[in-house]
Amino acid sequence: MIVEYKSQYPQYANLVPKNIRDPKTGTDSVSNYKYIVLVDNKCVLYANLENSEQEVTLPAISEPTPGAGKGIFAAPTSGWNGSNKYFQVSN
Repeated sequence: MIVEYKSQYPQYANLVPKNIRDPKTGTDSVSNYKYIVLVDNKCVLYANLENSEQEVTLPAISEPTPGAGKGIFAAPTSGWNGSNKYFQVSN
């Protein structure tokens, strides 16, 4: 994902660390951090949290949402780390 992101968005490539990855399930080739970029340049970077007890700070959403802000949302199903909680950063 990181190589793909850097090739698609070279203007942001220097902002992404070389070793960014999910500490539990990420590898050197698959970070397990996900992103969505819309045609209107709204974007979101998100990750599945390990701790399902995290407090929800974005109650209005249940999936990664570009333009919905920064915080934690609860999805209807668990993700790759076994929790239904996700952290996102978006514009």
